[in-house]
Amino acid sequence: GDPDREFTQVFFPSNLEAFLEYKLTFPTTRLAGSTSFQFAEVELPGMQFDEVPDLSLSPTVSPLPNPTSSPMEREPVNTVTPRGSSVTSFGCDNSRANSLARTIDETTEKYWCEVIAGQLSGIVIVPNHGRMSIVKGLRIYAHNNCPSCDVVSYILEGRADPSSPWTVIGEGDLPWKNQSLGRNGRGQTVSSTFESGDPDLNYTLVPLSSNSMAFLEYKLSFPESRVPGVNYQFSEIELPGFLF
Repeated sequence: GDPDREFTQVFFPSNLEAFLEYKLTFPTTRLAGSTSFQFAEVELPGMQFDEVPDLSLSPTVSPLPNPTSSPMEREPVNTVTPRGSSVTSFGCDNSRANSLARTIDETTEKYWCEVIAGQLSGIVIVPNHGRMSIVKGLRIYAHNNCPSCDVVSYILEGRADPSSPWTVIGEGDLPWKNQSLGRNGRGQTVSSTFESGDPDLNYTLVPLSSNSMAFLEYKLSFPESRVPGVNYQFSEIELPGFLF
């Protein structure tokens, strides 16, 4: 705002939705019960577009014939939660030697959760790049043994900062719930892209192409394993999407 004027401001750094018209409502004034309010100027700083930005699953393969510059630069990545990001668990008793880093270490070295009875369990990932991102899918790679230990349902949530509430991005059954899936040997390198998981490995994919919400942190819960009550395992988690 103008440094020579008095003003108040509210930031919306996580908003990536485009609109043509805006409505601004003022539910309260400083003096409760007042029937009128006053101000000098309203500003909505942001970005203007000739058309709604494309946040589809796949980026444009070839250049447009008449490209226009866009202030919203996006970087497609195989996962918005790269190796080295912070990972914490909840609802799991992981007192035995079992590194949480295995969940996103770009290999098929497996992670397991000894579920605490009666609790929802999963992981929280804080990416090490510190950039906002939009997730367009969820990939979970199979571990080396125990098909009964596969997770078969998920809840994926995101938030813009540590003080914000979690927002659901997607939830439901995983596609492999009723499928027979091969196993991945331990310690293999995962070579994937934005467009595709590793073609030489076994994984399940949940498309989230309609998601346009940008977040900084992610929470992934697993309400159910293939055999209820069995501790679950998996090799690798990927959240393909865009970095901003």
